[in-house]
Amino acid sequence: MLERLDETGWGRLTHAYGYAGDVPGQLRSLSSAEPEERQAALSALYGNIFHQGTRYEASAPAVPFLLALATDPGTPERDGVLWLLAALAIGYDDPFVPEGFPVAELRRAARGGAELAATAHAFELADRPREAGDEGWEDDGPARYFYEASLSEADQNRLGAHVALAAYDAVRAGLPAVRELTAEHEPPQIRRAAAYLLAWFPEDAAQSVPVLIAAAAGKDGPTAAIALTGLGLLGAPYDAAVAGALESAVSGDAPEVVRWGAATALARLRGPAAGERAIGELRAWLARDGGGHGGRHPDIPFLDGNVRGYAAQSLRALGDPATDAATFDGLLGQLPRLSGPPILPVLDAALALAFPDGAIRPGTPAAELTDRQRRLAGLLADHPGCWRTEDRQFGNVGRLIACYGLPGRQDRLAGYLAREEAA
Repeated sequence: MLERLDETGWGRLTHAYGYAGDVPGQLRSLSSAEPEERQAALSALYGNIFHQGTRYEASAPAVPFLLALATDPGTPERDGVLWLLAALAIGYDDPFVPEGFPVAELRRAARGGAELAATAHAFELADRPREAGDEGWEDDGPARYFYEASLSEADQNRLGAHVALAAYDAVRAGLPAVRELTAEHEPPQIRRAAAYLLAWFPEDAAQSVPVLIAAAAGKDGPTAAIALTGLGLLGAPYDAAVAGALESAVSGDAPEVVRWGAATALARLRGPAAGERAIGELRAWLARDGGGHGGRHPDIPFLDGNVRGYAAQSLRALGDPATDAATFDGLLGQLPRLSGPPILPVLDAALALAFPDGAIRPGTPAAELTDRQRRLAGLLADHPGCWRTEDRQFGNVGRLIACYGLPGRQDRLAGYLAREEAA
């Protein structure tokens, strides 16, 4: 397959840093015998055809070659290639946990994008006079950048969705080969990456569900956990085979991470009917602190291993008022112990339970907050660590809190609550 690399017109395709003429060399380097060369190539591809979650014109054309590398037993570190394929397919996974990838929504958003992409590809810089704001662009730079900048926000979104969908569908075309990588004879790291990749393609659930059930029956605990979680993300029909795999895992003496995977899937597929064992398992992961893996697991890829955060989101998604109170108390108990990225899914779940109707109206006095809202706001105001990551402020926390109408800075939130006490 790689011998056909030069048949693609990489020099006229674009990525995050301009024309994609460097991509074929980077793809070839993924087969290098030198670990440093392979790592440098993988890092470069994460930076150019997948830059901070964005996919580009050159992303989809690179996928068939990445699939060929990932399925070739002679490729070193094939799991790294599979992780890159997953990233190219969906971007970062945190917006899609635990509901799964909204591919129908992406297809709707991409309507009209193909026509815009064709125009962008044909656009020539010579057709457009240089203007004062063009300093720094080389004469032979990507002309489509100027065209894209001229589009309305709605058309930019359509074009972006089209490009993302092209990468997604390119990966989807390789799923039959990816399913074979879950076989027991494959190394665990390959099986884990393949199971994770299958979890994001609900349109192919009929073919992937039996494969994931088989993978869940294997000896490797993390592979089984990923496969079980994938059943939930795919929205698998709760038939006898799926029910048997999930119920036996969550009710038996399976490893704790396997029980976690089964519990997340049961919560996603069954909602309030998930059962006490599943709900109890999720609460146990929410409360787990210190010892073992704590709230993170090094071999679980979802949310970058933040199994506590995944449990929080799963509990939130149950939609059962009878369990909300205990879940909310558990979330409040964990927040003071967390900071940085691991706090986000837990805080998001707590805010959703405290503000079921969404953001409060502007100007709402603290006295009008509900009991849950006051408890959560007071905890956040009293714990500066929640607002930080390492040695600096973590802006994502403030932005998330502000989405619900509360002040997005700790001092301002404390002042907001203090005004109620003074009154």
